[in-house]
Amino acid sequence: MHRMMRGILGQMSGRAMIAVYQLAIIPLMIANWGLSLYGEWLILTGLATYLAVSGQGLTTASAMKLIRCIKRGDSDAAQGIIHGSVATLIVVGALFTVMLLGLLYFTNWANILSLHVMGKREIIGVAAAAALQIIVISLRNIPMAISHAAGDYGRPALCSSMMRLLEFSGSAVMLLAKVNPLELACWIAVITLLDYAVQMRLACAQSPDLELRPGFHEWHNLRDLLGPTFGNLGVACAINGIGVQGFRLATAALLGSADVAALAVYTALLRLSEHCANMVLPIIQLELARQAEGQEGKDTAIAMIGLSVLCGLMIAAGWLACLLMVGPQLLSWWTSGEVVYDPVLLIVLGAAAIFVQLGRPSLTYLIARNLVALAGCVMMASWSLALAIAFPLAQLWGLHGVAFAMVSGELAALIACSYLAGRYLIGNPLHYAAIIFDGRKSFGLIAGKWMQWRRAPGA
Repeated sequence: MHRMMRGILGQMSGRAMIAVYQLAIIPLMIANWGLSLYGEWLILTGLATYLAVSGQGLTTASAMKLIRCIKRGDSDAAQGIIHGSVATLIVVGALFTVMLLGLLYFTNWANILSLHVMGKREIIGVAAAAALQIIVISLRNIPMAISHAAGDYGRPALCSSMMRLLEFSGSAVMLLAKVNPLELACWIAVITLLDYAVQMRLACAQSPDLELRPGFHEWHNLRDLLGPTFGNLGVACAINGIGVQGFRLATAALLGSADVAALAVYTALLRLSEHCANMVLPIIQLELARQAEGQEGKDTAIAMIGLSVLCGLMIAAGWLACLLMVGPQLLSWWTSGEVVYDPVLLIVLGAAAIFVQLGRPSLTYLIARNLVALAGCVMMASWSLALAIAFPLAQLWGLHGVAFAMVSGELAALIACSYLAGRYLIGNPLHYAAIIFDGRKSFGLIAGKWMQWRRAPGA
């Protein structure tokens, strides 16, 4: 219980910092750069985010396996996973970065993506700095997994929160000083390197016998992670590669960079509910990864998922209602009048945010138990179809059409994740759906854990 409480407090600080960062940095960027240049910043950093998608599959699968290996004392297996994972992330990151920079330099991608404000040199520099940041973030997850395996959920999150605070403070000062996007991208990359160094120090303090270095001859240690890796890769491609960045790139090609910025503003507002859920979901994922097999572990998983679904639903619906009441005033103040209040767009994207809260806890279970291979394939297919229908819908209804396509993708992901989690946990997806919306089991688990902790506070 202590471990979970410290982890939740750490996640709360991290998510609060991310929310403040997004809510404060967007108006600063729009005010100092203008809507079009801010849209180009989103497009370039979105391209680099595909590198995160390529590394996230292995990082997540390795982290979940690493936690189980360290928990049962198998240091040899843990060391092999670390060596193989670090080597793979470095090689994949370097290849992707070279390919991305080559495409931007030697092809006409800048014109296709409506990058008309930045010069070619600045475009290449921003993309390179963003790619470096993504590589380091992927590598950082390995030492964080070592700390988590030792039961230290709080300090890694708190240290990352402090780095985000430093990044935000410096970024705000630099924007007020009228810096260009390249200088800001370099500053963010430097802070990410510093965060990685801090996480390495924490991991070495927890497990001094484990070496955080690449082992290019130890890729064979990752063979049993191929299925979960491709599953996590599919999930990351579906959610971030297509659901976020793919729709941004499609919007840029069809409607222009200003509409990319407007879409980002609306989704950033609605993501507050996701930040609230993510204060708890990563800790639940870590606990699910530590759970033993058996009926008791499955009952605990169902209760955790149900509690997350009910709380997420209340938060997302309540926040959408608040935005519908104060949206015109908030958008006018937040974007200096650059983005117009559109209630239809807000409601459609709000429905997508609610579907996220309903489906993400089931996906969390699948990821934690490395059962995500089929879910990744299904989500890739559904989000690809959603992106395909975004093109004709955007031509018919503009940004509203893009939003409707995004809702269809989130709904398909919700159905797929709930079906698969229900099949793995109790064998009956419909019964599973009924159980997770019945709060008695979930709140009974919390009450039992609370009483256990009161009797033995050190547990």
